[in-house]
Amino acid sequence: TVTGVPTWELYDDFSFGSLDFEKWETLAWGGGEIPLILNGRVFFSGSQNTNSWVQGTLKEEYLAYYNNPEIRELGPDSHSILSFRNANFQNTHGVEFELSVSSTYQNAETGIGLFCYDEYEPNYGFFLDAWKSSGDGKLKLEFGIIGDDVLPDDQRFEYISDGWGYIDFIEIQYDTSYKIAYLMKNDTLYFYLDGVEVGQISYDSSRPHSVAAFRGMNEDGDNFAANIDNVKILQDSYEPSLPTPPASPESLLGY
Repeated sequence: TVTGVPTWELYDDFSFGSLDFEKWETLAWGGGEIPLILNGRVFFSGSQNTNSWVQGTLKEEYLAYYNNPEIRELGPDSHSILSFRNANFQNTHGVEFELSVSSTYQNAETGIGLFCYDEYEPNYGFFLDAWKSSGDGKLKLEFGIIGDDVLPDDQRFEYISDGWGYIDFIEIQYDTSYKIAYLMKNDTLYFYLDGVEVGQISYDSSRPHSVAAFRGMNEDGDNFAANIDNVKILQDSYEPSLPTPPASPESLLGY
């Protein structure tokens, strides 16, 4: 079968004033607001002053997952989620996006980023996330993987917590846009910040992911605000079989 080299494609630049629901699904709870387009970017927010009902196009699916259609609210952690409508990334080898966190609220336990994982046990997946912890109080980018193969004292990671393995932490600034990307190649997962590789780890690229979503949140239900823009995806130009990648990940990314 003739296959094409994976190519970067603009998935959405959010320039039309409203979300394209052929591309996206939405979900919010615990005080999180439904993501919306504001000034040409997707705006994620949450507030102590809003209701905590489950909202969005994925509401019924989410409630069914918890097997309780009577659930109307969850908390106290507020979530604002924008999910790829087709989360099956079998022919997707990378995602690139721009991220910024607003300085309007600088509360601890706030995050915004991309998560790709299987929502069913053992929850294999990975993440590219900006997070302000209550520890050192700094806003940092976090890159890593999730799953039951993340074991205590695993030397591949800088930090491990409950099956989450963190490969790298990079301090960033509020109100500043950063270009974040991942690339999957030959069972290796690469992470990039502004075109520079910041980490890599072995990862079974055949694992399916039932969830691929941008998540804004605050674990304490405090106010938060952040933006995502210019989402690109690296996909096969022909299907069904995977192509043979070029020699280096950098050549794929075009950085």
